[in-house]
Amino acid sequence: NLTAFEHVGAALQEFEAFSGSPRMQLVQDAALGRARRTQRRRRRRRVAIGLAGAAAVLLPIVVGALYSGRTSIYSTGIGQRRAAAMADGSRIWLDSMTTVRVHYTQHARVLVLQRGRARFDVAHNAARPFMVSARNETVVATGTSFDVELLSSNVLVALTEGSVMVTAASEHGTPAQSVSLEAGQELIVSQQGRVQIADIDRQQVNAWQTGKLLFFNEPIGEALDRVNRYRRQPILLDPALSNLRVSGVFNTDESDTFVRAVSQYFQVITRILPNGQILLQRRAGGEPRPGGG
Repeated sequence: NLTAFEHVGAALQEFEAFSGSPRMQLVQDAALGRARRTQRRRRRRRVAIGLAGAAAVLLPIVVGALYSGRTSIYSTGIGQRRAAAMADGSRIWLDSMTTVRVHYTQHARVLVLQRGRARFDVAHNAARPFMVSARNETVVATGTSFDVELLSSNVLVALTEGSVMVTAASEHGTPAQSVSLEAGQELIVSQQGRVQIADIDRQQVNAWQTGKLLFFNEPIGEALDRVNRYRRQPILLDPALSNLRVSGVFNTDESDTFVRAVSQYFQVITRILPNGQILLQRRAGGEPRPGGG
């Protein structure tokens, strides 16, 4: 009996580890949706409905939602991740503190990333392009998988599958330029309009979906943008430390570990402000070490 109990306990622990993932949340949402629809049908008709009859009832509803032109808002709070299934078969995976506005019409699928980071798995439809806007950048795709992220300094588009065309505003008010990305590439657009293309580390790009933050020689400001997405009170940074770069793997729900690591590896002190916020500050009389930690 003890051996059997240990086997069951191990299985439950494995399930719990994955139960909060975006894919599991999508499965849970779909199951709850089916249950609610079943209850409504029973109340209306009081008789069992065949599968063909159910499909006939649901088809006009799905098509109506797809072409209605209505706007939907999807968002997450602090520490939350969410998966949302679109009427056209596309899916959106939202990171913590993320908001996406969705507007579908007969001719286009228009989405706006208002804050945070999201993964878009796009159902192919060449006649109705799938467009995601973030600040002044617009990503156009017909069937692909990519991430879009808003940081305080940059907009990032990381392509993991397929191909996309990104229209980015250029520097000094010059006309916008279009850039084509291939799978395994990332587009980085600064607030000043500087455009850079780099190869991506797929493990690093996908880490947030498993509750991890993976940094490799990352500017500390961008690292803090991502850490703060999971905190009620953001960590503040002394501008004198802006040139620091950090490396490491951290759990999204353990941001204090990030603070301790930075403080211990660099010549950095941690101050608790009267409002409870944390300030990372250069130690008086010392220069921060230049390497990553």
